[in-house]
Amino acid sequence: MIKIIFCILGPSGAGKSTIAKEVSKRLNIEIVVSYTSRPIRPNEVDGVDYHFVDNQHFEDNIDDFIEMREYQVYDGSIWKYGFKESSFEEDIDYLVVIETDGYNAFKRRFGEWALYPFLIESPVEDLYARTSKRGDNPQEIIRRIEDDIKKFENFAENEKCDIIMNCFNLEFAINLMTRKIRRMRNEI
Repeated sequence: MIKIIFCILGPSGAGKSTIAKEVSKRLNIEIVVSYTSRPIRPNEVDGVDYHFVDNQHFEDNIDDFIEMREYQVYDGSIWKYGFKESSFEEDIDYLVVIETDGYNAFKRRFGEWALYPFLIESPVEDLYARTSKRGDNPQEIIRRIEDDIKKFENFAENEKCDIIMNCFNLEFAINLMTRKIRRMRNEI
């Protein structure tokens, strides 16, 4: 049995991956890296940020994916994302950076008791600034922010989760999540 999967959710640009990487280092919890067919961004590393594959990889391995989602982006391209079941072993805690659809698929696969969600929130202005700074296309930024607002509108009301604000002090957000996970792991 998997002990617990700490799920980090939030809109694009909220700092999910940055927070996950630092919490992973501090607590020695493995981050399960998802797969994507979107183009690699500058400063991303294959196998660290995502496993960058083509759309055919998703089709060829469809039975191994716990969840798979796709988006049609501003230029009409289809980008796929997903987590493979073979990435998870028993008796290990994990961190995952995940979307709401993936979270729901994980609930179906692992059971709600195995998941602990954290919702990372940031003001829209910060989301736009961070995604612009990393070089995302302005049209795609707007599409994602609008989509994310809809996805996360009622998430905290419908799911038992911790909300972590990442707006003024990234270190505070990292420390808060680290303390909460450390406490939870000590209680299990």
